[in-house]
Amino acid sequence: MIALSNSIHNRKAVEKLNLADNSITDYGMHSVKSIIKSCGSKLHSLNLASNMISGQGVELFLDDLIQNTSLKHLDLGVLESSMRKNSLGIQGAVCLAALLVRNKTLESLAVNDNDFGPDGGEAIGVALV
Repeated sequence: MIALSNSIHNRKAVEKLNLADNSITDYGMHSVKSIIKSCGSKLHSLNLASNMISGQGVELFLDDLIQNTSLKHLDLGVLESSMRKNSLGIQGAVCLAALLVRNKTLESLAVNDNDFGPDGGEAIGVALV
């Protein structure tokens, strides 16, 4: 992830980034945070499905997502054929609710099978109203 982050930092023209099913985990989210900053206003689509990311990992780059004015598609769900999944839980749901309230450019958000539970679902539901 660090090498990819450095490579993208030098390009700055990445519009679509598919990192699905790569076991990034929360630790790797530091590099994802760097990638988002490096891409600036170019990144339109980010796929982080099936990467064993928790709510703590999402919280790490939440401010960057909120401030991003180009990202239209974010996938934090689970790929159908993957043995890995993200498990954002209530902490991730609250982060995503904050994202939905404050970021007005996001058009699609995939969060299937993330262990939100009823309270997490309610937090996201309230943010969508």
